[in-house]
Amino acid sequence: MNKKGLDKIYGKLESILNKPIAELSTGQKKVISLLIAFLKESDVIFLDEPTLGLDTSKKKMLSDYINKIRQNKIIIIISHENFFEECFNNLITTQISN
Repeated sequence: MNKKGLDKIYGKLESILNKPIAELSTGQKKVISLLIAFLKESDVIFLDEPTLGLDTSKKKMLSDYINKIRQNKIIIIISHENFFEECFNNLITTQISN
């Protein structure tokens, strides 16, 4: 985590790593799943609602981290928020109406 700069985003995780998953908040579960996605050596990262359960400061740190790594990866994000618009060269938006 230190090598990739993820420690700055997620800080100390010892307090949640030993808890049963059922006791974790939505945000804590999201943090762990994001760490797993970023720590894997992959050319493609697929993130489904990555900001769910995160506070504004964590969202900003996540956006900054994605900006940092995006030149070397394909990153696909599905989100209801417009938080990542500045991160990407190609953006596809959809609107569903009844």
